[in-house]
Amino acid sequence: MHALRFLPRSVVLGAALSGCAPSSPVAGDPPPVRWEVAGLDASFEGTGVQLAPNAGPAWEWELVAIGGEPVSAERIARSGDLGSAVSFERGSIVERYVRGSRSIEQQFVIEAPLPLDDDLVIDGRIATDGTFHDQGTRWTWRNDEGAVAMGDVTVFDANGRELDAWLEVSADRTSLRVDA
Repeated sequence: MHALRFLPRSVVLGAALSGCAPSSPVAGDPPPVRWEVAGLDASFEGTGVQLAPNAGPAWEWELVAIGGEPVSAERIARSGDLGSAVSFERGSIVERYVRGSRSIEQQFVIEAPLPLDDDLVIDGRIATDGTFHDQGTRWTWRNDEGAVAMGDVTVFDANGRELDAWLEVSADRTSLRVDA
């Protein structure tokens, strides 16, 4: 399930992934963090998350733009590894992954208001050899062995009020939008 939450003085936008082949680390990055969650091997590097399910296609996600501004590898640094969460500094946003018992939740934390004239848009790129299936508010990438799944998005402001937001997903892209 994609969970997007705005916390007091910060914003958290997120997605749960369940069910990727490691990419090359960025020069100077610490070694990748590796987790096993419900039959899913996950690796977190400066470039994003790579998932290698025990049954299913390799799958990886990388942040490419925030508010239309490209995110380059040079701007990414791991800021924390707390065992149950790993975070990457991405300019004005922190990309965080939180380990659950059966999935991994992807979050985006915004510490201060962003200078946006329009909706907040966070774009990502997906690389996988799985076949894409759009099920409305759930998206899967499948092969003969299994699937990797992504759920819909929910957004809350700092007061806990749900905000209008939507997630557009294709075989190789995600675009998360939050109404201005």
